Amino acid sequence: MQINEVNSQTKRDAEIADTLIAISVIAKLLAEELTGKSKKGATSNE
Repeated sequence: MQINEVNSQTKRDAEIADTLIAISVIAKLLAEELTGKSKKGATSNE
């Protein structure tokens, strides 16, 4: 029974880590867009 609990906790930890990575990637893209550092946005405004 302890092995299942450890595997379950490990799976939850991995899912949380993946979610945090996704949030940070999206936050970086939004920050670049807001500061005008996005390559895509910089070329379309010229």
